[in-house]
Amino acid sequence: MQPNLIQQEEYINHLLKNIPREKQPEVLKEAYKNALDTRKFEIDLYWRRATYFWAFIAAIFVATYSMLNSNFLLNEKDPSITILKKMLIISIVLLGYLFSLGWYFVNRGSKVWQKNWETHIDLLENTLNGPLFKTLIKPNLNFWSLNSYYPFSVSKVNQFLSLCVTIFWVLLMNILIIFLFNLQKEFCCWMLSILITSFTLFLFGFIFYKQTVSFMHKHWKKGSAYKNPTYININ
Repeated sequence: MQPNLIQQEEYINHLLKNIPREKQPEVLKEAYKNALDTRKFEIDLYWRRATYFWAFIAAIFVATYSMLNSNFLLNEKDPSITILKKMLIISIVLLGYLFSLGWYFVNRGSKVWQKNWETHIDLLENTLNGPLFKTLIKPNLNFWSLNSYYPFSVSKVNQFLSLCVTIFWVLLMNILIIFLFNLQKEFCCWMLSILITSFTLFLFGFIFYKQTVSFMHKHWKKGSAYKNPTYININ
């Protein structure tokens, strides 16, 4: 079932479709207020989630570093215990990868809802108080003026960092498996490295695919809880 799609010019008419004329100004003001409050709430949630993931990822990194930089793997006479300890380190690194991957996806998901409410504000403000949020100071585009402001997207920087941290854990996992198990000169180390990288890419793609299918199923399926919502074409 295809979603309902409207153009930006149709937005106000769509919003007031079933509203009596005398109540329309009040409805628009309330919609604008709700959009502002919800956008503020989404931004607050975005940075709370970022702090939550940063804390967990930092703790996992400290745990990994502490085990590698201590006597955790030394003075162990039982080879099976040594292998278990090495597997524990790899498991913690894998946990770091999973948290980083989750952080990356959460960043992208949060941005959807920020953009959603920013679009509502953008389309409502002209009717109510003029183009306030569309009137900006002229940005400084001199990147090399290092003590001046520059129009970076803060959320995109955070998203890029989360992707870099995810890649870091994948590389660290490959390196640790090769060196902890002394596979530097073995052909199987390359196969293992390829296998690990393939697994992480598969996990990335699987989560991305499942979330996309889930979104389409939840929003477009006839009789769903969302009752086939209307989408604004912003392209």
